[in-house]
Amino acid sequence: ITVSGTSSITGVLNDGSSTGTNIFIAKVTINSGGQWLTTSETTVTDMIFRNGITNNGTFTAGAAQFDSNSQTIDGSGATSFANDVRIEGDIIFTNDISHANGLIISGNLNGNGGTGLSAFRNNDNRTFDYRGTNSPMTTYTFDVDQPGNTVVYFRNNAQTLKNTNYYNLTVGNGNAKTFETYASFTVGNNLNIEASTTLIVQNADGSGVLTIAGDFINAGTFDMRR
Repeated sequence: ITVSGTSSITGVLNDGSSTGTNIFIAKVTINSGGQWLTTSETTVTDMIFRNGITNNGTFTAGAAQFDSNSQTIDGSGATSFANDVRIEGDIIFTNDISHANGLIISGNLNGNGGTGLSAFRNNDNRTFDYRGTNSPMTTYTFDVDQPGNTVVYFRNNAQTLKNTNYYNLTVGNGNAKTFETYASFTVGNNLNIEASTTLIVQNADGSGVLTIAGDFINAGTFDMRR
């Protein structure tokens, strides 16, 4: 299916097939009481968005790709992706979901193509709950140090963290959370390590600096390696 105009969902949109390509060229809006159910999609290029999403209902997706234009996902509804999400080309994808649980991505988040300028931005006072195995936006921009915003690494298994500046950073749900290759970085407010979770900061040459401007809350294990 290709939709050139806007999409407004007040009922239920359910795609139970993992085949075929769906392209939404204009903005998608899930209204209060509406439901978006596309968890069967496991390939990013089978679910493509080109002008953003407003979710004031329930948005439960599988894989997805955002391309062609910089765009925002916003609204007050519960919003999650069960599989990989890709930002294609030199665009910015912004999380502005105001739901208490924030935006949840359980697959890997990454960029692709263009001149290497794909970017993910977590807006002021927003939460991004990341559960992918790989570090988010591995070789691309992960912009998450806006005031009030929180990044939560919550995979129920080992997980790699992006070396970048944060505002609030939480690691939880057990297992080891390991920063990728060494670099200095700043947590602009609080660093929170939840129970049964190990945060590993790798520092190969001993010259790096981790700065925590707010509170350091450690109910798990903090492992500094040199």
